Amino acid sequence: MRFTGLPSSWLPWLVAGQHLHAGENTHYGLGRYSIRELGEVDAFTPARTTLDTLSDVARLDQALDHVLGRSQMRGVDRVSPQVFADERDERLRRLAGDLRTGRYRLSPLLGLIDRKPTGGLRALVVPTVADRVAQRAVALRLGPAIDTLLDDCAYAYRQPARERRRPARSRRAPCRRTRGSRACPSSTCASCWRVRAARPRPPHRSCL
Repeated sequence: MRFTGLPSSWLPWLVAGQHLHAGENTHYGLGRYSIRELGEVDAFTPARTTLDTLSDVARLDQALDHVLGRSQMRGVDRVSPQVFADERDERLRRLAGDLRTGRYRLSPLLGLIDRKPTGGLRALVVPTVADRVAQRAVALRLGPAIDTLLDDCAYAYRQPARERRRPARSRRAPCRRTRGSRACPSSTCASCWRVRAARPRPPHRSCL
């Protein structure tokens, strides 16, 4: 298909459309086109992918600090968090290189049976420290973006730091969806709790 006489002001939008596609169902890959006269143009370079940011040693170092403050359990490789921290420069450089080059592979999980303080047993699986560091780096990278998609009352999906900033709860109010006959199954139900706030948000749509 060939067009002539198009205004020059259309050119930036036509170039952007090569990458964003045009029309309906573009998320399925439909609406793709290319401008032959321009050739292959990468409009998004220089740019860093999410994997590039995950392989940043500084981010991995921040993730390791988080892991050290949570658990001292060893994984299947028998390397404890403290041993990993003692060799942090070398181990983090190696982990960053594996992530960057695609050599990184998850290690098997270590299965444990632990006795509860209140009695009974519970089954645990423990990743290696390197895997925990990589997982935490992903959470640090994607967490802020995902947090913007959550409603303010979705406390169940937030980190403990958010829980400490949670508004004070008062008496349980009947849920509008269940009419108070039973507990609301929605963990994001805003109308189930009367929160002391100057400007309370409207109920979550799942409770209407």
